[in-house]
Amino acid sequence: MKSYLIFALCILTITCTITENMKICWRFFLHHGITKEGAAGLLGNLKAESGVRPDILEKSKQSKLHMTSEEYIRKVNDGTYTKFTSDRAGFGLVQWTYPSRKENLLKHCRGKIQDLTCQLEFLLIEIQSYKGVYKTITTSHNVAECAKSIMLNYEKPGNTTPENQNKRAQMATEIYKEITGMSLEVVSQEDDGKTEDTTQPQSTGRTYTVVKGDTLTKIAKRFNTTVKRLCELNNISNPNLIRVGQVLRID
Repeated sequence: MKSYLIFALCILTITCTITENMKICWRFFLHHGITKEGAAGLLGNLKAESGVRPDILEKSKQSKLHMTSEEYIRKVNDGTYTKFTSDRAGFGLVQWTYPSRKENLLKHCRGKIQDLTCQLEFLLIEIQSYKGVYKTITTSHNVAECAKSIMLNYEKPGNTTPENQNKRAQMATEIYKEITGMSLEVVSQEDDGKTEDTTQPQSTGRTYTVVKGDTLTKIAKRFNTTVKRLCELNNISNPNLIRVGQVLRID
């Protein structure tokens, strides 16, 4: 019974870590101009590759290299393991494998190879060079389109069958629904100050796009209206639940 409880606790801890990582990634992607659908497409692929964990060494390589993920990270960071760029072992959020990509990752994140923010910065730099993919995730409002573009042209896994494409698209869609359904407070919470949000309020005509820190009270004052009126116009049953990126009618 004791061993079962320990196992269950470990599973719960991993799940919570993944959930928080998803939120951090989501905020990072939106902050850097990626659409919500593009962010979901990225997260669907990251979930499939690594469980959205930056500290994971490909499982099959752990036994081959005789190292756990923790040992691998420690030895790469302190320089005692020198084959990081050539071992063809998938690592991190994207499960980077190819020597040139791992070499660039090592240069960017030297000494902190497992750091989530550092890997996100590198992912962004890298994906910007995939111009077709980058255009899709910064302009498209179709989750499946974004997920499949990332999979086929950036991730390029061994299995690119239509079935696997649909599986990743479904993962992305589920993540999109879950995150965009959260309250503004949950989605927009600070991430230890590592990513500064400088988003400015946006309005187009008589609509308004919710940004970090907004409440219906603040928006109502800004547009000289009432919370009650905003709730009526936008079919909002709970005035405390609005989300970043939500487009509100003002009148």
